[in-house]
Amino acid sequence: QSSEQNLNMRLFCAFLVALNLSVCALSAVLGVDYGQEFSKAIVVGPQAPLEIVLTTDSKRKDVSGLAIKKLRSDSEEIERIYSSSTASMFTRFPSNTFLHMKSLLGKSIEDEHSIVNYKRQHPGIAFVASEGNRSTVSFKVAEQQYPIEELIAMNMQDTIKRAKQLLRENGGDPHIDHLALTVPEFFKQEERNALLDVAYLSGLPKSYLVNDGMSVAINFAQKQRVFPEGEKQYYVVYDSGAGSTRASLIAIEQPAAADEPLTIEFCGYGYDEDFGGAKLTGAIADLVKNKFLEKHSSIRTDEFETNARAVAKVIQASEKAKLILSANAEALVSIEGLYGDIDFKTKITREEFEGYVQDSLPNIRAPIEDALKSQWTDTPVTMKTIKAVILTGGTTRVPFVQQELANFVGEELISKNVNADESAVNGVTIRGIQLSNAFKVKPLNVIDRSIFSYDARVNKSDSISIFSKGSRYPNSSTILLTQVKDTKSDFTIDLYEDDRLYKSLDVKASSIKRKYNETRCPYGVVYNATFSLSENR
Repeated sequence: QSSEQNLNMRLFCAFLVALNLSVCALSAVLGVDYGQEFSKAIVVGPQAPLEIVLTTDSKRKDVSGLAIKKLRSDSEEIERIYSSSTASMFTRFPSNTFLHMKSLLGKSIEDEHSIVNYKRQHPGIAFVASEGNRSTVSFKVAEQQYPIEELIAMNMQDTIKRAKQLLRENGGDPHIDHLALTVPEFFKQEERNALLDVAYLSGLPKSYLVNDGMSVAINFAQKQRVFPEGEKQYYVVYDSGAGSTRASLIAIEQPAAADEPLTIEFCGYGYDEDFGGAKLTGAIADLVKNKFLEKHSSIRTDEFETNARAVAKVIQASEKAKLILSANAEALVSIEGLYGDIDFKTKITREEFEGYVQDSLPNIRAPIEDALKSQWTDTPVTMKTIKAVILTGGTTRVPFVQQELANFVGEELISKNVNADESAVNGVTIRGIQLSNAFKVKPLNVIDRSIFSYDARVNKSDSISIFSKGSRYPNSSTILLTQVKDTKSDFTIDLYEDDRLYKSLDVKASSIKRKYNETRCPYGVVYNATFSLSENR
């Protein structure tokens, strides 16, 4: 472990002690930051105040994905391959290796944008529509279909298995009752439900979804530890990972009264669902592919792009080159047997890479701009009132991303004092402990809000506002349904998230007609509808 990791763990342990963590149940809490490319997990139990769940090869972060292969060609039995072993499987068996699946959660087979983007980075993958009334995607391997929720649940079960083993080694009961998962706040109902389905299939139905920006803010507050009393300070958590980039406007306040808890409030949000490390890797892959095709002009572009193994090798080599270019001016790319028996070597410079992605510069600053535009604060917050921009996520290590951020917000506001890899999993674990009540902790006042508005329409009538953007959750609202004119007839309630229909409810009036007849209710019947916005939104 690096000295920074050791320091982070000591600080986090000290925070747990400061929170007066004590056991009030024999169950454990598992916090998971399930990322697009990598996942991190921490387990907290009676004999494990804080333990990072290491991979089978003792690494602190795990590959978000797995590979599936038959044990024998004449058998239906399969073997699941996890962690770093998926790298070799990706180039040898790209159609059987499932990586970066988070971007497809809750997506439909008809979602052309998502499917095309995924296929570009994952050659050879075969998609089919999930069976039953679910509209999500499944992957096809030979004659078997694997729904995306099931594959990610396999990944999660592997993490849970290692966490239980860790509890056993510490002499504890390997019973994990609660799962806290980070979730991008831009995830819609379908994506959040898919993630909850993953948790259920993993065997942990007591699940909590925690805004990943809030998770980092909790970790930051734990590291900072001391804030001026009675003064609200504003921060931007800038999280750029493999699949997306998010900016969360956060307020942190230590009330003047010593007995009141620290308050962390979610105040604004901006995001780019496509800009991240995968897009930058794809840019380098384009450069490598173009150089190869220029040198071997007899190979047609469409022939090369339909060769799944060749494309997978280019993507894998490009990911390594991207990491090298973060610290060096150039990267040597060497690929054996790239196409048939052709070996290929080339050089990618940081200058040509940054020139190729020049059009992405606005995507770097846009989430911060949007977070300030969408804020739900009593007093407008500007860049001048921001205390710091907290960087997290692997893509924030890319030099031109850092430079563009520094140009936009000012070098003095850039804060790198949280662990870019582990801040979210540290924070989500603390939040999971708090929500589950599995352990007693010092109170922490978390004010979370919805970035979406929620409306309803009764019998296709005008829209009824239920929860506006910025509404705190959990929350509930009861509304008199004056739109129902004939109370003896069935009616429908359509639910909208940001003007997007996501569910229709059919209300049957038969029981009303039986129970509340004209004799009992001579003046008629009216309906009240209560709508709830849960902790998992």
